[in-house]
Amino acid sequence: VASWGGSLLDRGILTVSLAPRDNHRAQIQFALERGIPAVLGVISTQRLPFPSNSFDMAHCSRCLIPWTEFGGAYLLEIHRIVRPGGFLVLSGPPINYKCRWRGWNTTIEAQISDYEKLQVLLTSMCFKMFKEKGDIAVWQKSEDNNCYNKVVRDAYPHTYDDGLEPDSAWYTPTRACIVVPNPKFKKLGLSSIAKWPERLHVPPERISMVHWGSAKAFRQYNSKWKNRFCTTRS
Repeated sequence: VASWGGSLLDRGILTVSLAPRDNHRAQIQFALERGIPAVLGVISTQRLPFPSNSFDMAHCSRCLIPWTEFGGAYLLEIHRIVRPGGFLVLSGPPINYKCRWRGWNTTIEAQISDYEKLQVLLTSMCFKMFKEKGDIAVWQKSEDNNCYNKVVRDAYPHTYDDGLEPDSAWYTPTRACIVVPNPKFKKLGLSSIAKWPERLHVPPERISMVHWGSAKAFRQYNSKWKNRFCTTRS
């Protein structure tokens, strides 16, 4: 847990690792003590504790999540938290099944079926294959909302609005529908926002959705905490 995040941190890339509360608890604590963001959690019946369109990339390394089960419910949650233009990176079953299936205690027919289902589900969620090489496959989420208009209304997963706030996360049940990015926000996409770490100091477009939130308030708090940090260090 968090080993990949630690290596990326040396390259100036900030990650947050997610792991279940079993034998990973000590590893999560180990990561946090070393300043590497990590949290206990699983993709299950509850949403992950993050607002929609939050991450540039989601990475799953040999996590054995049954992506094609339950109508792609786990993929729908990944779709919710990855921003438009962001990436989904998978390694492990069923990626590279042609070479690996014998070690997965399965059949090649089952892996072919899972891989085809995975492709269909991701396409229906407006993900497009970006690159596949060896044990790694990368998909990119569309930045064009017109993609969702092409999804058949009676198809699964659905694109209807079920009335659930897309940014609601804590103790919020997952839903079997696609969370379409709000079209009124023009700077949600990966190509539209500031690069890291410059974006830390740029008021996000969605700040108006926060109670008493505004670009002016953001700058004031940003300046205040800069001063406090400098005072603490000195």
